[in-house]
Amino acid sequence: MTVHWMHVTASYALVLATFLALGLGAALRHRAARRRLALLDPRAQRDAVRSRAPNRPGTSP
Repeated sequence: MTVHWMHVTASYALVLATFLALGLGAALRHRAARRRLALLDPRAQRDAVRSRAPNRPGTSP
């Protein structure tokens, strides 16, 4: 393998590693944002309480 192709291979490896790191970082930020929004969303708490309440006749969930 010539020096040129070693540089080309190294460049592709660096680009691949960079995009994998960016994708992993985005996935981790997305997961953290989903957890944070679940904590801050008042509808989530209201829906959880409503789903635990027994269904009485004449009421809708």
